[in-house]
Amino acid sequence: MEVMSTATDLSIGERLRCLRLRRGLTQAVLAGLVGRSPRWLMDVEHGVVDPRMSDAVRLAAALGVELVDLIPLTTAMPSVGERAAPGGG
Repeated sequence: MEVMSTATDLSIGERLRCLRLRRGLTQAVLAGLVGRSPRWLMDVEHGVVDPRMSDAVRLAAALGVELVDLIPLTTAMPSVGERAAPGGG
């Protein structure tokens, strides 16, 4: 497992870009490896969209890293016991 040497406060997109560049991959190549468009990957790297969990798993696998290297445990995600507020809020 590779440990990122960068700060833990990087966004998912920033981590993704760093990992992609370390592997010497273009956006087009990585996007093709995970079955998404280069535009989608660019949007993820720039923080326009967040990847779905299934996409994040494929990205981590394509980059040869653990999911936690891409999405650190410090990323705010609802805990198992939390639910969305009634009315979707």
